[in-house]
Amino acid sequence: MIKKILMMLSLGTVAVTASDLYTSTYFSKSGVIYPHIDTGIDNRVSANTIMTKRSVYSAPIYFDRFGKFTKGSQKALARIADMIKERRSKNYYITLIGHTSSYTLPSHKIELNFWSSFWQDMKFRSTSRDTISDEVNRRILKVYSSLKDRDINTDRVYTENRMDRDPIATEATKEGKALNRRVTATLYY
Repeated sequence: MIKKILMMLSLGTVAVTASDLYTSTYFSKSGVIYPHIDTGIDNRVSANTIMTKRSVYSAPIYFDRFGKFTKGSQKALARIADMIKERRSKNYYITLIGHTSSYTLPSHKIELNFWSSFWQDMKFRSTSRDTISDEVNRRILKVYSSLKDRDINTDRVYTENRMDRDPIATEATKEGKALNRRVTATLYY
């Protein structure tokens, strides 16, 4: 009986630890391999190092339609910088995980007749996966630069572009898609 309880506790710990970090490095043994998307930022810390740490704060960073941080996102970035300065510990890590709304292949195009398009205000727009990837990378770089401007040691920052793999809202509405276009900033100690 005690062995069963200990096994359940250890499995629960693994699940909690894994949920803190989205990295494909962790999931590489699952058999589901996604190609790595270069963010253009050199990761000087490995995902394996971060997985041994505990997350203490996490916030989605959003941008307005002009590409600027929303007020809530500015506060979240300030909070991360303040938490690091308050602890005065140099043993922190930050992950910046970029996300976007779902990508539709041009081959998935649904042809609508004129009236369907008119009444539903549905227009098909196709954007290449590379264009979307570059957009996610620009958001990651903007958050990275903001942290650097706040005197955060960027050698302790890990970046990853997850594209549309981790939606947090429905893709059926504009609001849901907007929520999926984010950079998740997480502070670890």
